[in-house]
Amino acid sequence: MTSTQKAKTNMYLGLLLFLNGTLNIWQVLAAFVTAFDEFKLKLQELQGQQARQEEITKGYAVQKRNALMKMADLAYKMKGALQAFAAATGNDILFGKINWSFTDLIEGASTVKKNRSQVILNFGKEEVGNLAAYSVTEADLEALEEAIENTTF
Repeated sequence: MTSTQKAKTNMYLGLLLFLNGTLNIWQVLAAFVTAFDEFKLKLQELQGQQARQEEITKGYAVQKRNALMKMADLAYKMKGALQAFAAATGNDILFGKINWSFTDLIEGASTVKKNRSQVILNFGKEEVGNLAAYSVTEADLEALEEAIENTTF
C-alpha cells in the first residue's frame, strides 16, 4: 500500500468517526443515510484489500522491507543524536542537513532513502567523538553502515 493510499484510508476512517459522532444530525436525511451506507461498504472493501496486500507480501519482499526498516531505525536514532548535538552546539547547518522524518527515511525513491541514511552515517562518523553523550558509539555507526549495505531495492 502506498503512502497516498494509506493517507486516503486514514482520511476515510476519520470521516467515518466524525459521521458516527454526528449521527443524530444527519440521520433524518434519507439520501445521506443511503450514501453513508455505501461509504461504509466501500471502506470495508478497501480495508479488506489492504489486509490482502499485507498477507501476500512474503519472501523476498518481506526481507527487503525488514532491511529497510532496520536501516531507517538505526539512521533515525543516529539522526536524533546528531540533531541533539547540533542544537546543543548551535550548529543549525548540521541540524538542517539531516532534518528528515522517519517517513522520509522509508518512503520515496530507493536511492533517495539509502542516500539519506548514508548522509546521516557520514555526519555521524564526523562527529562520533561528540556523540558519546547521546549514547552513540562506534558500534552504532558500524551497525548503520552494515544496514545500509544490506538494504537492496
